[in-house]
Amino acid sequence: MRVNKFIKFSIWIAWGILRGKIFIPSNVKIDMKVILVRHCESIANSKGIHQGQRVDTSLSEKGKEQARKVARALKDEKIESIYSSDLKRAMETAQEIAKFHNIKVISDKRLREFDSGDFTHLKDRWEKFMKFKDSEATSQIAISL
Repeated sequence: MRVNKFIKFSIWIAWGILRGKIFIPSNVKIDMKVILVRHCESIANSKGIHQGQRVDTSLSEKGKEQARKVARALKDEKIESIYSSDLKRAMETAQEIAKFHNIKVISDKRLREFDSGDFTHLKDRWEKFMKFKDSEATSQIAISL
């Protein structure tokens, strides 16, 4: 529970700084680096299937190799904690990185990607949605907002 409150507080502080609502005096040094890593290729990704939250597949062989490469690239970083979605593809990626730092991955379902509803586990409908999303009709909607 204590870590949870710390994370929420840290995110709140970071958000405030980014929005210009919290100002840090120039003589105060903040020594924190946040590294964001997207999960590597999953089995569903390799088949072109949209996953969302409901499809929980492991990394593909290509994804496992990608995770090893990311882990090697980050091995010299000073990483004190790793937080991950509880989905297999994210946990497997995070655990590969954690091996070099001898730390345990903290999973949290609140870090999952968005739930894509009826598009989950579908290939053709997702492709149609992506085409519609990028179409002129949606561009006009965005402009009018």
